[in-house]
Amino acid sequence: MAKEIDNRNKLLWLLSGATFLIFFQAYMVAPLIPKLANVFGLSAESIGLIVPAYLIPYGIATLLYGPLSDRLGRQPIIFTSFLSGFALFVF
Repeated sequence: MAKEIDNRNKLLWLLSGATFLIFFQAYMVAPLIPKLANVFGLSAESIGLIVPAYLIPYGIATLLYGPLSDRLGRQPIIFTSFLSGFALFVF
C-alpha cells in the first residue's frame, strides 16, 4: 500500500513538472520578442505572431496525436514523428 502511494506521488510530481514545462514554453519567447524584432528587422508586433503561430499547430497536433497514440500506442507515434521530422529537416 505504501509503495502504491509512493508511486502515485512520483507520477503526480512528474505530470506536474511536465505540465509546467508545457505552459512555460509558451511564455518563454515573450522576453525575446524585442531582440528577435531587431535581429530580423521587423516590428515587435510582427514577431509577436510567432507565439500563436507555434501554439495553434501545437494544439491541433495534440488533438490529433493524442487519440491516435491511444489507439496505436505511444512508441510507434513518437518513433514516426521523430522519423518524419528527421526526414523533413534532412531534405
